[in-house]
Amino acid sequence: MAFLTDHTTKQAYLGKAAHDLVRLTSDQVADIYDRRQIIIPVELSSTLHSLSLKSGSSLTEIASTLGLPHQLVAQRVRKLISLGLLERRPDATDGRRFELHLTDYGHDQADRLRVCMRDMSRVYEGLYEEIGCDLPAILGAAMKAIRDHSLVDRFESRGLL
Repeated sequence: MAFLTDHTTKQAYLGKAAHDLVRLTSDQVADIYDRRQIIIPVELSSTLHSLSLKSGSSLTEIASTLGLPHQLVAQRVRKLISLGLLERRPDATDGRRFELHLTDYGHDQADRLRVCMRDMSRVYEGLYEEIGCDLPAILGAAMKAIRDHSLVDRFESRGLL
């Protein structure tokens, strides 16, 4: 990150900074998962958590809940099935639909994940205090602002496009 030394360059590479933060935290959370015998890849955590809250969900329901594309959720579900954490069952009322259910091992992993997320929340609260901001709130506000007024709009309003 040596080239990100001047203020203008640092400001322009917001996406890189966000990506670097995601990569750094994901790598460190993976180590925590390993120490806590949580076998799921970090990026699948929200999918497993969602299914632990609503057994019998379909791919479409999970995608909607998580705000993710259907294809990405399908890939995640296939991985969770291959790890022995989920099983697909035909829907009794709709032959075109499959329900996803946690296996016994999936329930064990979801329980471990739930405890880890509780502890992670406490650790992150300390981090937010240390850096002097509620990072999720700031990220949420930034995403809302960009959704409400896109970067293209912001360029155009400054006569830069």
